[in-house]
Amino acid sequence: MLKKIFSLLLLLPLCAFGQFQGDWTGDLSVQGAKLKLVFHISLNNGQYSSTMDSPQQGAMGIPTTKTEVSNKEIIITIGSLNATYKGTLEEGEILGMFTQNGLKIPLNLNKVEDSKEEAIIRPQDPKEPFPYQIEDFSFKNKKENIVLRGTLTLPPNCPNCPITVLHSGSGPQNRDSEIFNHRPFAVLADELSKNGIAVLRYDDRGVGDSEGSFSKATTEDFTADLLSAIAELKTSGKIDSNLVGVIGHSEGGVVAIKAANSLGDLAFMVLLASPGVPGGQVILKQQLDAVESSSLSDQNKKDLKKIMKEQMDILLKAKSSVERKSQLSKLYKSNFKKMPPSIKNMGLEKYTETQIKGLDSPWMEYFVKYDPRMDLAGITIPVLALNGSLDTQVDAKQNLGSIETVLKDAGNNKVEIHEMEGLNHLFQKAETGMVMEYGMIEETFNPDALHLISSWINKIILN
Repeated sequence: MLKKIFSLLLLLPLCAFGQFQGDWTGDLSVQGAKLKLVFHISLNNGQYSSTMDSPQQGAMGIPTTKTEVSNKEIIITIGSLNATYKGTLEEGEILGMFTQNGLKIPLNLNKVEDSKEEAIIRPQDPKEPFPYQIEDFSFKNKKENIVLRGTLTLPPNCPNCPITVLHSGSGPQNRDSEIFNHRPFAVLADELSKNGIAVLRYDDRGVGDSEGSFSKATTEDFTADLLSAIAELKTSGKIDSNLVGVIGHSEGGVVAIKAANSLGDLAFMVLLASPGVPGGQVILKQQLDAVESSSLSDQNKKDLKKIMKEQMDILLKAKSSVERKSQLSKLYKSNFKKMPPSIKNMGLEKYTETQIKGLDSPWMEYFVKYDPRMDLAGITIPVLALNGSLDTQVDAKQNLGSIETVLKDAGNNKVEIHEMEGLNHLFQKAETGMVMEYGMIEETFNPDALHLISSWINKIILN
């Protein structure tokens, strides 16, 4: 009998322990909007693990660093987001707090039987019937022997119509530049082709139907892909080879700048939230602004900003990967006590590993050191540069001002610059411009910005 009672006592905490298993969902209230989060919690061999989804932002299966359960309490650490969730199980509901970069937001979770999300269709997604022709289009980067594939939209007046090739921003992007369940390049292509402009948009190398490796590529490699696309278009017989232009968004703007300077004979260039200063300056300002807008203490902000400046200095000056890793490790170790709690919770080893993984790459080394002003100075074609006043990733004033100054100082008077009030990095009408907000906005691409782009291209071609 004593053995049976003892066995029962062992089983009781395990039953409570297992109550966290399953899928749990709740809404974060951010700036008056609701952001749905889903936690998938598993129990294997007495150990908990979990992943997190943010369906509205198109972020699924985000790995968590640690999942800890004690009686009715659960703590989930998401190291990649500098976030934690801590909650208590009360009558079938987890009552808790989501903390990210020092900002605390109440989040209560309820268990769901089926958390599968249907694809979110946005109001601006193009819908049939289309007043233009749609074709598959492929081209080859002969130097690397890879084929990239995309979509060509042709208005009725081709092959005498102008055409623009779209290039997306940083990170692996498909031909629609799909992000947070928005498809901005599909919306942009639809707008342009409805207004007589052909468009080629394609999957980045290693993404979708395109060959190659994305993870090993730099901005220079992406420029080679864009140049290959332009070369194939010019000999395709589908468009006027004298009316080819480029549109680049974010890092894609840098790619467009490099391509335009290399070719010299493009008809036009549109820069959407493009860097106009060295990449290191863009990234550092992005980081410093994020710290300043956080709810951290003044001392935490001061300490973090100093660390970020030293971190960038290492990235710019280190002469090898070995040197870069060594110096970054020393920086984090000597300053770890000054880090905010959300970072300390990761532990020094995990934080160092995560940071170095993101910073020690061929792409990062190239991007932080590349200065687009060197290539901008050689561009004489018409240029339209747009940015949103609420862009928190590529600051409008820092970069638009530089683009305008460099082009005009070099004698290019065919330049039009617009800082668009209230738009974010994706050219959505926004409240804050913060990344977390992107997926909560129904607008994919502001209609005023779309119209400005299409009308400007047609004006340039007609003149």
